[in-house]
Order: sequence, then C-alpha cells, then structure tokens
Amino acid sequence: MKNEVRYIDCENTKAVYERTYLNDARSGFKKTELELLSEKLRKQIAQKKWNNNKERIDLDEWIKQQITSEQNAVFVTLKFRHKYNAEGVKADISEIEAQRLLNAFLKKTDKGWFRERKIKQRNEGTKRLVFKHMGKTGVNLHYHYVAFTGDVDAQEYVDRAKAVWNSLDTAGWIDTERSEFTVVETTPDDFEDVSLYCAKEVNKLGAEKSWMINETYLGNSVAV
Repeated sequence: MKNEVRYIDCENTKAVYERTYLNDARSGFKKTELELLSEKLRKQIAQKKWNNNKERIDLDEWIKQQITSEQNAVFVTLKFRHKYNAEGVKADISEIEAQRLLNAFLKKTDKGWFRERKIKQRNEGTKRLVFKHMGKTGVNLHYHYVAFTGDVDAQEYVDRAKAVWNSLDTAGWIDTERSEFTVVETTPDDFEDVSLYCAKEVNKLGAEKSWMINETYLGNSVAV
C-alpha cells in the first residue's frame, strides 16, 4: 500500500489555531497573561510618573510664591542611623517613630521663641516647608526642610535646632553626625534652590507621601 498524504479539515484547524494563538490583526502571536500584566504595570508606572511630575511642577510654583518676601532661611537635613541586632541583622527606624521624633524636634525648637500653647494650636511657629525623602535606595528615610526664621537670627536658629536634635537621641536612632543645619545665603535664588530641593522627591513619591503637610507651617510667624 502506497503512502499517501491525507488532509483532514485543514481550514477548520487553521481557524481554531488563529483564534487561539494569533492577535486580532493576525499579524503576530497573542500576548501571554504575564506580558499583558507587565504592559499594564508599565502604563500605570508611566501614568504615576506623569502625575507626580505635574504635582511637582504645581508645587514648585506654589513654593516660589510662598517665599518671595523671606529674608532669613536655614536648610535642615535630619538623618537616622541603622541598628544591628546580636545576629548582625540591620534594622531601620520605622516611619512612625521617625515622624514622632520630627514632631518633637519641631515643637521643642519653636519653644525657644514661641508660646507652647500657640504652637500646639498652630497659631505661632517658625515658617517652614518640610518634606520626607527615601533616597536612591527607597529605604533611606530622612527629612529635609527649610525654615524661614523671620525676626529670629538664622544662626541662632541653627544653634538651637542642632542642640534640640542632639538631645532627642535617647534611643540611638538619630544620626547626629550626618544631620545638617546650614544658614542659607540671603539671595532669592538661594532660598528658591533649597526650597525646591526639599521638594524634589515629590517626583518619585508623590506629594501625598513626600510633603509633610502637618509639619509644614506657613502661618504668621511672629516671635514673642
């Protein structure tokens, strides 16, 4: 018996194959679930970056408006240490504890010139813009803020703020050596540069996560 080629319903088989494996345009294979998920995530990330960038642009413009009349400024960086347990495992400060220390620091610093009751009511205090940063690694929690000291001498603010921050280092989390307190040169461009630097991680984190709105104070800062 001679060998012979048998064609079994080729058109139907072709149609089933194309519906199962080819895209709607029949120009290539359908994307897998993993490829579709990756594509969706890329679009979401791109949209988030766009939204954050727009937030940053709007926030930068708003910041510029807030600082136009300022005369004295101090740039502050508040850093934290890593800790290691007995097994040598590294631990970082929690955001809750870091924020607690930040609030204690700001209130205690302001008490040098303002009334405690008014500070709690947010009726008095040092005008400031406060932002959280996570660094390139995404886990290096620290804070940047610029304080506009008004009638208070900028160097006097630096000295008190540094002393207060060091005094709060009771649990070993505060990095007193790498934290910085610097008088800003008294030009509008310098004030703007440090203010916008504080807000730079809005691009990455978004304003909601980076801008410490409750710690920012923009009221009437009149020292007693």
